[in-house]
Amino acid sequence: MSTLLRPTRARSAWASISLLGGAAVREALVELGVPDVELFWPNDLQVGGRKLGGILGEVRSLKQQAWIALGIGVNIDFSPAAVQSVLPDDVRHAATTLVESGHPSTTDPLEIAGAILERFWPLYDRFEAGASVPDLVGSQLAHVGKKVEVRTPARLPWRGTVQGLGPGGELLVKPLEEPEGVTAVTGGEVVYEARS
Repeated sequence: MSTLLRPTRARSAWASISLLGGAAVREALVELGVPDVELFWPNDLQVGGRKLGGILGEVRSLKQQAWIALGIGVNIDFSPAAVQSVLPDDVRHAATTLVESGHPSTTDPLEIAGAILERFWPLYDRFEAGASVPDLVGSQLAHVGKKVEVRTPARLPWRGTVQGLGPGGELLVKPLEEPEGVTAVTGGEVVYEARS
């Protein structure tokens, strides 16, 4: 689904709205009966290391107006034969669905969308009122305290330990080679290592 938003906060804060969407989706899916959903920075939902869904916020503007189209995708069920016949092998192994991941109380897309929006709007209202992203999302972020590899164009890949979220939704990582510092990751690729 896509939701149109017109945030009043400074545009510099808009990038974190995808994380709000992720937190809302995670909460809704857990309440619908899929208990092991994890939110991965910046915009993925996983169960058991397989992708269950994703969130993407696209900023658009025209003249003096700007908005965000917040797209939320959740894999509901791959089991129908029509789906299985066209599903590529790489997707079949890398992705999962609500049906595979738990015992959801519903698989109706409209009911799932309604449950997500019920969790999203209170978070969004608090965000618009000035609440920080770490306060709104932080406890739901997967891999806090776990090791990751960060790959960005301006630097060789490096490893560190996830500390949490910064005020703008950036991922805070303590580099292994610089144990006293913390780096705010705002882009690139973050490879999450297997849980120990």
